[in-house]
Amino acid sequence: MNTLDQYVAQFKKDGIVTIEGVFTSDEMVTLRDLLDQTIEQAKADLNWRGHPPEQQIHIMDGEVYVLWEVYERCPEAARFTLHPDLMRFGEAALGGPVARTNVGTMFDKVAGCGNSIDWHQDDFYQLTPPPGVTVDPSEYWKQLGNYHVRSNQIEAWTDDFISQVMTVRINIDDQREENGALRVLPGSHKQTPFHRQESGAQAIYVAEHEKDELIGIADEGSVTIYSQNLLHSSRPNQNGPEGLQRRRVITHRVRLESMRIPGWDWPSNWHGVNERLVPAEGFANQLFS
Repeated sequence: MNTLDQYVAQFKKDGIVTIEGVFTSDEMVTLRDLLDQTIEQAKADLNWRGHPPEQQIHIMDGEVYVLWEVYERCPEAARFTLHPDLMRFGEAALGGPVARTNVGTMFDKVAGCGNSIDWHQDDFYQLTPPPGVTVDPSEYWKQLGNYHVRSNQIEAWTDDFISQVMTVRINIDDQREENGALRVLPGSHKQTPFHRQESGAQAIYVAEHEKDELIGIADEGSVTIYSQNLLHSSRPNQNGPEGLQRRRVITHRVRLESMRIPGWDWPSNWHGVNERLVPAEGFANQLFS
């Protein structure tokens, strides 16, 4: 079994690491039930908090492929983000106490679905203008009351921001190549965000490094942690009736609590986003005790 320091070293080197065995089978049954209940409630209330439906949920042929604000809708599920091992890893990797930047998104790939996601970085921060400050909404995508702000829209940008945020991905189902597991280009997180580079720089990088592609094989109950600056993609769930029918994950972002982006505030309309995270009790496995 790797030590905490070894996991952190791999994360910093590759921009991604998967920690197996964080949650037990029984804990995953609980989380899966909570997720199923939350999805059904979301389908029944497409005007939740007055948000446009297309900003809350993506439904196709009766299946929910994306659900935003999972942990805001279901605080019982949010408890899973406070597993002591995740807290220890976050503080060790980012260098101090941590807080959330958002409240969780569920992604699913249903067997036979044709959704591929091309290579991209998650190069945006969900932010809100400080009191008394106005911005031109036409320059940003505004979702769920907050603005998606890209690195090239931040005047005081520094690449140090990259090392102060990470994405935490709880793997609800087994992640296999056949059901559309995450694909990444390890080490690509060390690049300046491609939105800040010349046009075509990302395509050139991908052409040169796609041979190094890593497929994120992982078991249910594991947690994959990666840099939001990491180039990643995925392919469809190619399974038939006998294979894995779903490929669900819930992702959220964690930041260094002290991190600030000049000219912007962190969201104030989500519970707990501006609070220091502390470990929850009651989980069976603790790998980094």
